[in-house]
Amino acid sequence: MGRERDVTAVKRSRNSRRCQVYLDGIFAFEVSDTVRSQFGIQEGESLNEVLIRDIKRTEKLTEAKEKALRLLKYRPRSVREITTRLKQEGYSEPVTARVTEDLVRVGLLDDESFAASYAHNRLMQHPIGRRLLAHELRRRGIDEEVIVRIGETVYQAMPEKDLAGRLIARRARKPMNPKEMKRLTDFLIRRGFEWEIVSPLIEELKTNDDDMFLSDE
Repeated sequence: MGRERDVTAVKRSRNSRRCQVYLDGIFAFEVSDTVRSQFGIQEGESLNEVLIRDIKRTEKLTEAKEKALRLLKYRPRSVREITTRLKQEGYSEPVTARVTEDLVRVGLLDDESFAASYAHNRLMQHPIGRRLLAHELRRRGIDEEVIVRIGETVYQAMPEKDLAGRLIARRARKPMNPKEMKRLTDFLIRRGFEWEIVSPLIEELKTNDDDMFLSDE
């Protein structure tokens, strides 16, 4: 278990919710109030090396979890996004895995809920086709089965033809020359709409003289 070291001082750090712990008169580590309370750290107590390692490991887990919760407070995120951010902050693989597992277990991390929210907001704010949405969700670590399921749901509520039509209404101006028409077509393809969706809309735009595509409705 290693030699015992005496807690000679516990001082409040600049962060009012953290304390600096001194062992044998020398600064040893800093902990949150939560971890200090959990381990009962106070002046006059003795800590062995095993317990000190346990305290430091618990502190790392607590820090990482608080960081993850702050990220989730800002906006929903996938498991991969949280994992990536924690690793970028310097947390180890075991710490990162433990934090994400804990958050998944209590329902604060849920890839399917994240994917549904992401898809809905994405289509409402910046319409895209099924192919691009799947690509974006895949990059965020969402499983293929979830991607397919979310795609079916969201595009049933907001059909791709309607979404592409909204984009055409925003960008199309009559009369349009062939170069402008091609530019519009390429834009829709880049936004993830398949040719089978785009082609009839472009043909209708070419032949229809009314202003049905000049309205956002």
